[in-house]
Amino acid sequence: MHHDLEAMVDRLFSLRAVKVDLQQGFRLKAHRSNPTLPPSPIYVEFGAASNEKKPGPLGKFEIRSMARLYWELVLKDLGIDFGAVAGVPDGGTAPARMLVEEAYHMSGRQLEYISLAKTEHIQNATIDRLVVGQHLPATNVVLIEDAATSGKSIEEAAMVLRKHGHTVTHAVAFLNRMQGARTNLRALGIDFRCVITIATLLKYGERGGHITHKERLAVLRYLNEDKSERIRALAAAS
Repeated sequence: MHHDLEAMVDRLFSLRAVKVDLQQGFRLKAHRSNPTLPPSPIYVEFGAASNEKKPGPLGKFEIRSMARLYWELVLKDLGIDFGAVAGVPDGGTAPARMLVEEAYHMSGRQLEYISLAKTEHIQNATIDRLVVGQHLPATNVVLIEDAATSGKSIEEAAMVLRKHGHTVTHAVAFLNRMQGARTNLRALGIDFRCVITIATLLKYGERGGHITHKERLAVLRYLNEDKSERIRALAAAS
């Protein structure tokens, strides 16, 4: 299965779902609230091509492959009894829906699917309602995210589900960008897991010839500097 994961990473780079640029970098969602942040040298976009609102680079084959990896590498042996999965919009919606099918096909496990939605604001969007599964009896729900940075979207999704009476103790992202999600979510009582960390993704990307060793080290350096800056900010606020 880890061979399948490396093949998936190769596919993501080939589809430009993962991009590295050390010259100009990329502006991320975090830059909307903090424009002074330095540009990120890495950008990931795991959106589905079928998303009419914001089409992404991934087709049905890639979404299905990701769903299988979620199940085989994390969810199958999560160690808790859960009855539903909910996709964190927008990136987690397609893999969560596909995950319900794949869990049944691969293990005979029947899971309910819950869909969440955002309300758009001038500067941002907030996850604030259910659109599928409103009348589902209270159950333990695992949140599915495509790529997690700080975990803010997962937090919003968990709050909505908890308001509807559901239990949320776990969240799983395909990619952990290693920028605070695990620590932030632990404070909310959410055990955060991932299919792959950004460090491993970069290692596979270099091995596959998609990025250079210099690019890999530069991205890791940026992530470590970002982590140090967040630690200093927390210390100053305490």
